[in-house]
Amino acid sequence: MVSRISAKSVSCKSAASIRPTLVAANSNIAAPSAKCDGIEDPQVRARCQSLRQTYIRNAQSYLSGVSVAIRQNEQGYVAIYLADTDEVDERSGSQAANTTNTTTNYLDRLGGQLETTGLGVVIRNGERTNEHVLVFGHSHPASSGPVGNFLRPGRRAQQDDEDNEHIGTNDDDKDLAEIAPLIIKTPTGAIRRFDAECGTNPGCELQAGTPFPDHYYSRNY
Repeated sequence: MVSRISAKSVSCKSAASIRPTLVAANSNIAAPSAKCDGIEDPQVRARCQSLRQTYIRNAQSYLSGVSVAIRQNEQGYVAIYLADTDEVDERSGSQAANTTNTTTNYLDRLGGQLETTGLGVVIRNGERTNEHVLVFGHSHPASSGPVGNFLRPGRRAQQDDEDNEHIGTNDDDKDLAEIAPLIIKTPTGAIRRFDAECGTNPGCELQAGTPFPDHYYSRNY
């Protein structure tokens, strides 16, 4: 993340993705190190930070129960700290995001498109709020095969699934992970954590995955 605040709509796409459009970029505030950096009051910031691990575990728990089978839609999860009231806005499924089988478009607590600064501060109607993203989560279901062969994925789908085991090729997910910790359930069923502190460090992986069996993918495509 460059050294500026960038207001952006918060969404992700799986392997073949388009970067989010930056709709504002005007500040000298440095990119975040620890999360909740958008909160000036040190006591409130510490409270925000103290809640994060709880909601990372909640994201893991929710995603553990969602399907990543072929043709399923992605499923979303988001938790946002409301600093003015010391409450947490926690949502999952259709309350958290509009999804397809390749995209997750996060929603704010009023049902509109979620927008944040680079520090994870929620923007509404073009103005910064006192709401701060604690964690994002979504699933990456397995890719379907070619048209007419949806239930037997081919080698192209295999490459997409392998890419979606991590976020190295996914600029949308990398942007999310710099705003707040990102928990992803991958096509193999692994639940992985990515953020500015973790990167792709295996120590941040919350649950190991099970590789697809050799016969899962068609070799004729």
